[in-house]
Amino acid sequence: GEGKSFVSLNLAAVLSKSGKRVALLDFDLRKPDDSLPASVNGKGIKDYLLGEASLDEISQPVGELPNLHLYPSGSIIAEVGDLILSEKTEELFDELQQRYDCIVVNTPPASLVGDALILQKYSTMVGYVIREGKTKKKHLRFLNSLLETKKFNNTCVIYNGVKTGMKYGYYGYGYTKNNAYFDRDGRNKIVRIFKKKKNPIV
Repeated sequence: GEGKSFVSLNLAAVLSKSGKRVALLDFDLRKPDDSLPASVNGKGIKDYLLGEASLDEISQPVGELPNLHLYPSGSIIAEVGDLILSEKTEELFDELQQRYDCIVVNTPPASLVGDALILQKYSTMVGYVIREGKTKKKHLRFLNSLLETKKFNNTCVIYNGVKTGMKYGYYGYGYTKNNAYFDRDGRNKIVRIFKKKKNPIV
């Protein structure tokens, strides 16, 4: 895939190493990502939302990073939409905000299901991961439509898997010389959006 779970984990790790208390939430309740540590007791966010587990029961440490706690998704569930829309989701974020300085949320791909659109109301920034040689143009057009209709607020685009000839940031993320993701005909609206950014895509 684009590497969104990899990006989420590394972002959370970097923030925790800076001294911040960080919670990493795997909110892909339909298909938990194998690249993130699995639940040690089988319980996760799904169980909390169903009222079957407390926050302390689903929290687990990540490696040797004392400031970082992972909240795994738990067992797979089919009916996710109603669960995410429940009051328990708001309670979850309210409680986490009291415990942590930063909350990093890994969601399913926004172009496939609407979970990210539902959860973004709890965020201060949305990171949309694209990967060189992997992300399809139709997904860039979808991203452009989200930006134009203001479905996502305060969005940054994370450019993952950059090849040679690009500048590199931490952990292999990078940006082009003019801060853009190009398609071959050069007409993608996303390119023009990127050119307006003051900061590079990292």
